[in-house]
Amino acid sequence: MEELNPSIITKVLPMMFLRGKVLLPNNIATIDVARVKSLAVIDNAVQNGRYVFFACQKDRRVELPTLDDVYNVGVVGFIKEIMPINATSKRVVVQVFSRAKIVALRDGDVPFAEIIETPFVGEEDIECEVLRKFCIDEYKKLLSHQKKRPELDFLSNDNVRGHEFVNVATFGLPLEENKKQEILEADQMVARLE
Repeated sequence: MEELNPSIITKVLPMMFLRGKVLLPNNIATIDVARVKSLAVIDNAVQNGRYVFFACQKDRRVELPTLDDVYNVGVVGFIKEIMPINATSKRVVVQVFSRAKIVALRDGDVPFAEIIETPFVGEEDIECEVLRKFCIDEYKKLLSHQKKRPELDFLSNDNVRGHEFVNVATFGLPLEENKKQEILEADQMVARLE
Protein backbone atom coordinates (compact mmCIF):
# COMPACT_ATOMS: atom_id res chain seq x y z
CA MET A 1 0.00 0.00 0.00
CA GLU A 2 1.32 3.47 -0.85
CA GLU A 3 2.66 5.80 1.85
CA LEU A 4 0.31 8.66 2.66
CA ASN A 5 0.73 11.60 4.99
CA PRO A 6 -1.24 10.76 8.18
CA SER A 7 -2.52 14.34 8.32
CA ILE A 8 -4.72 13.72 5.27
CA ILE A 9 -6.46 10.67 6.76
CA THR A 10 -9.97 11.96 7.17
CA LYS A 11 -11.77 9.07 8.87
CA VAL A 12 -11.46 5.77 10.67
CA LEU A 13 -14.67 3.80 10.17
CA PRO A 14 -15.88 0.25 10.67
CA MET A 15 -15.41 -1.58 7.37
CA MET A 16 -17.75 -4.01 5.69
CA PHE A 17 -16.48 -6.36 2.98
CA LEU A 18 -19.21 -6.74 0.35
CA ARG A 19 -19.63 -9.88 -1.75
CA GLY A 20 -20.67 -9.22 -5.34
CA LYS A 21 -22.08 -5.74 -4.78
CA VAL A 22 -20.45 -2.42 -5.61
CA LEU A 23 -22.05 0.61 -3.96
CA LEU A 24 -21.83 4.07 -5.52
CA PRO A 25 -22.43 7.51 -4.01
CA ASN A 26 -25.81 9.25 -4.42
CA ASN A 27 -27.70 5.99 -3.93
CA ILE A 28 -29.70 4.14 -1.33
CA ALA A 29 -28.83 0.45 -1.23
CA THR A 30 -30.17 -2.62 0.55
CA ILE A 31 -27.65 -5.18 1.79
CA ASP A 32 -28.32 -8.57 3.34
CA VAL A 33 -25.79 -9.24 6.10
CA ALA A 34 -25.06 -12.70 7.54
CA ARG A 35 -21.32 -13.01 8.21
CA VAL A 36 -20.40 -12.73 11.89
CA LYS A 37 -17.84 -9.95 11.24
CA SER A 38 -20.30 -8.00 9.09
CA LEU A 39 -22.98 -8.24 11.78
CA ALA A 40 -20.41 -6.94 14.30
CA VAL A 41 -19.67 -4.01 11.95
CA ILE A 42 -23.37 -3.13 11.84
CA ASP A 43 -23.70 -3.34 15.65
CA ASN A 44 -20.60 -1.17 16.12
CA ALA A 45 -21.79 1.41 13.61
CA VAL A 46 -25.22 1.69 15.22
CA GLN A 47 -23.55 2.45 18.57
CA ASN A 48 -21.06 4.94 17.07
CA GLY A 49 -22.73 7.23 14.56
CA ARG A 50 -24.00 4.74 11.93
CA TYR A 51 -21.26 5.44 9.33
CA VAL A 52 -19.50 2.51 7.64
CA PHE A 53 -16.87 2.16 4.92
CA PHE A 54 -17.98 -0.40 2.31
CA ALA A 55 -15.56 -2.10 -0.10
CA CYS A 56 -16.31 -4.85 -2.62
CA GLN A 57 -14.40 -8.13 -2.49
CA LYS A 58 -12.50 -9.12 -5.63
CA ASP A 59 -13.64 -12.73 -5.21
CA ARG A 60 -17.04 -13.23 -3.59
CA ARG A 61 -16.15 -16.81 -2.58
CA VAL A 62 -13.58 -15.67 0.02
CA GLU A 63 -15.23 -16.15 3.41
CA LEU A 64 -12.68 -14.32 5.59
CA PRO A 65 -11.34 -11.51 3.39
CA THR A 66 -8.24 -9.47 4.14
CA LEU A 67 -7.16 -6.13 2.72
CA ASP A 68 -5.66 -7.89 -0.31
CA ASP A 69 -9.06 -9.43 -1.09
CA VAL A 70 -10.91 -6.13 -1.59
CA TYR A 71 -10.69 -3.22 -4.01
CA ASN A 72 -8.93 -0.26 -2.42
CA VAL A 73 -11.66 2.19 -3.46
CA GLY A 74 -15.05 1.98 -1.78
CA VAL A 75 -17.71 4.24 -0.32
CA VAL A 76 -18.81 5.82 2.94
CA GLY A 77 -22.42 5.10 3.83
CA PHE A 78 -24.89 5.84 6.60
CA ILE A 79 -27.04 3.03 8.01
CA LYS A 80 -30.63 4.25 7.74
CA GLU A 81 -32.52 1.14 8.75
CA ILE A 82 -31.92 -2.43 9.95
CA MET A 83 -34.50 -5.20 9.65
CA PRO A 84 -34.05 -8.75 10.92
CA ILE A 85 -34.36 -11.44 8.23
CA ASN A 86 -33.96 -14.38 10.61
CA ALA A 87 -31.98 -15.28 13.73
CA THR A 88 -28.61 -15.02 11.94
CA SER A 89 -29.01 -12.29 9.32
CA LYS A 90 -30.21 -8.72 8.83
CA ARG A 91 -31.28 -6.52 5.94
CA VAL A 92 -29.59 -3.11 6.07
CA VAL A 93 -30.62 0.04 4.20
CA VAL A 94 -27.66 2.33 3.49
CA GLN A 95 -27.52 5.91 2.20
CA VAL A 96 -24.24 6.14 0.26
CA PHE A 97 -22.50 9.52 0.40
CA SER A 98 -18.93 9.58 -0.86
CA ARG A 99 -16.10 7.67 -2.45
CA ALA A 100 -13.03 6.89 -0.36
CA LYS A 101 -9.74 5.02 -0.60
CA ILE A 102 -8.39 2.61 2.01
CA VAL A 103 -5.11 3.70 3.57
CA ALA A 104 -4.87 0.91 6.14
CA LEU A 105 -6.95 -1.81 7.76
CA ARG A 106 -7.14 -2.49 11.49
CA ASP A 107 -8.41 -6.05 11.56
CA GLY A 108 -10.16 -7.59 14.52
CA ASP A 109 -13.64 -8.71 15.55
CA VAL A 110 -14.78 -5.44 13.97
CA PRO A 111 -12.47 -4.37 11.12
CA PHE A 112 -11.76 -0.64 10.89
CA ALA A 113 -10.50 1.13 7.78
CA GLU A 114 -8.38 4.26 7.75
CA ILE A 115 -9.66 6.13 4.69
CA ILE A 116 -9.28 9.31 2.73
CA GLU A 117 -12.25 10.66 0.85
CA THR A 118 -11.56 11.03 -2.86
CA PRO A 119 -14.00 13.35 -4.63
CA PHE A 120 -14.66 13.00 -8.34
CA VAL A 121 -13.15 15.64 -10.64
CA GLY A 122 -13.51 17.02 -14.15
CA GLU A 123 -16.98 18.35 -14.94
CA GLU A 124 -16.03 21.71 -16.34
CA ASP A 125 -15.26 21.37 -20.05
CA ILE A 126 -17.61 21.31 -23.03
CA GLU A 127 -16.79 17.69 -23.93
CA CYS A 128 -18.04 16.57 -20.51
CA GLU A 129 -21.18 18.66 -20.83
CA VAL A 130 -22.09 17.26 -24.26
CA LEU A 131 -21.35 13.69 -23.22
CA ARG A 132 -23.33 14.14 -19.98
CA LYS A 133 -26.41 15.43 -21.79
CA PHE A 134 -26.22 12.63 -24.37
CA CYS A 135 -25.95 9.96 -21.65
CA ILE A 136 -28.82 11.45 -19.66
CA ASP A 137 -31.04 11.51 -22.77
CA GLU A 138 -30.18 7.88 -23.57
CA TYR A 139 -30.78 6.83 -19.97
CA LYS A 140 -34.18 8.58 -19.98
CA LYS A 141 -35.11 6.61 -23.12
CA LEU A 142 -34.11 3.37 -21.41
CA LEU A 143 -36.16 4.27 -18.33
CA SER A 144 -39.24 5.16 -20.39
CA HIS A 145 -39.67 1.42 -21.04
CA GLN A 146 -39.53 0.53 -17.34
CA LYS A 147 -41.70 0.96 -14.28
CA LYS A 148 -41.42 4.47 -12.80
CA ARG A 149 -38.63 4.71 -10.23
CA PRO A 150 -39.03 7.73 -7.91
CA GLU A 151 -35.34 7.74 -7.02
CA LEU A 152 -34.62 8.75 -10.63
CA ASP A 153 -36.93 11.79 -10.72
CA PHE A 154 -33.87 14.01 -10.39
CA LEU A 155 -33.09 13.21 -14.06
CA SER A 156 -35.89 15.56 -15.09
CA ASN A 157 -33.68 18.39 -13.83
CA ASP A 158 -31.33 19.36 -16.65
CA ASN A 159 -28.85 20.69 -14.10
CA VAL A 160 -28.10 17.29 -12.59
CA ARG A 161 -24.35 17.05 -12.04
CA GLY A 162 -22.53 14.53 -14.18
CA HIS A 163 -20.99 12.48 -11.40
CA GLU A 164 -24.33 12.20 -9.60
CA PHE A 165 -25.92 10.94 -12.80
CA VAL A 166 -23.12 8.42 -13.41
CA ASN A 167 -23.36 7.09 -9.85
CA VAL A 168 -27.14 6.60 -9.91
CA ALA A 169 -27.26 5.26 -13.46
CA THR A 170 -24.36 2.84 -12.93
CA PHE A 171 -25.82 1.49 -9.70
CA GLY A 172 -29.15 0.79 -11.44
CA LEU A 173 -27.83 -0.71 -14.68
CA PRO A 174 -27.33 -4.47 -15.10
CA LEU A 175 -23.53 -4.26 -15.38
CA GLU A 176 -20.95 -6.73 -14.10
CA GLU A 177 -19.69 -5.71 -10.66
CA ASN A 178 -16.09 -5.35 -11.91
CA LYS A 179 -17.32 -2.80 -14.49
CA LYS A 180 -19.17 -0.88 -11.76
CA GLN A 181 -15.96 -0.92 -9.71
CA GLU A 182 -14.01 0.53 -12.67
CA ILE A 183 -16.54 3.36 -12.92
CA LEU A 184 -16.32 3.97 -9.16
CA GLU A 185 -12.52 4.14 -9.34
CA ALA A 186 -12.35 6.44 -12.40
CA ASP A 187 -11.59 10.04 -11.44
CA GLN A 188 -12.29 11.96 -14.63
CA MET A 189 -15.84 12.62 -15.80
CA VAL A 190 -15.25 11.63 -19.45
CA ALA A 191 -13.79 8.24 -18.44
CA ARG A 192 -16.79 7.60 -16.17
CA LEU A 193 -19.32 8.47 -18.88
CA GLU A 194 -17.68 6.43 -21.63
